[in-house]
Amino acid sequence: MLTYNDPGAWWGWHGWQNQPGPLSVTRLIAVGSLSTELAAVLWLLLEHGRSIIVSSPPQQAGKTTTLTALLSFVRDDAVGYFSRGADEEFDVPPLTPGVPTYLMISELSDHLPIYTWGKPAQRAFALVAQGYALASTMHARDAQETLALLAGDAGVDRAHLGSLGVVLSLRLRLHGREPERQACELALITPDPSAGYRIKRIGERAPLDPAFVLTSGAVDAVAALIGGDADVVRARLDARCHCLEQLVREEQFDYLAVHQAVRLFRDSRPN
Repeated sequence: MLTYNDPGAWWGWHGWQNQPGPLSVTRLIAVGSLSTELAAVLWLLLEHGRSIIVSSPPQQAGKTTTLTALLSFVRDDAVGYFSRGADEEFDVPPLTPGVPTYLMISELSDHLPIYTWGKPAQRAFALVAQGYALASTMHARDAQETLALLAGDAGVDRAHLGSLGVVLSLRLRLHGREPERQACELALITPDPSAGYRIKRIGERAPLDPAFVLTSGAVDAVAALIGGDADVVRARLDARCHCLEQLVREEQFDYLAVHQAVRLFRDSRPN
């Protein structure tokens, strides 16, 4: 990703358990936070420039860490505009056809001045409705609560929320003395003429289930969102699953190494 302005307000470059740098997607798969299939779906969606919010109610659930890891899937030519928080006016660069421009917002909330809420959040989602993409985090249980808070407390236009794209929800569980951070819901957000937005859940992990499961219609929903044939999308997802599985088997967990592997994969398979 190319940075358009100073990324100093983005504070996602940290990991769990005193890791010296950001955690990679493969590390999150290895520890059970993400499944390979879920990561492959997110890969394809972000590769196509879709917006994403990573949500979870508690602190330390891994929202920013997970979002930072997923940025490896964003195209190298994508542009990142980093929000400065409550004083942000979003003096964004003009859109370039075919090239995603991401509004990088560390958190959508009013908890700290560096976060984004109220009028700045309204402005951000108005830009998303115009074709900009969004990458952010939020304190909410699931997609339904995420959008309800944005439409209610933040005052975001419901029609603008219909352009959001993706909400990935996490949960934090204590298993013995070790916390477990797990993806528990993947939802796609699309426009709805009457309600402003529609939420379609395409994957979930039951409270006591160790496995994240995609729904039977997940591939069709992803194909509809990115504008592709379902069989082609299924083949592309399978190829990305295979790539991620191989990286995990080879214990390729370094963030930059995984980023480079994704780039090489993309260069070798342009479609």
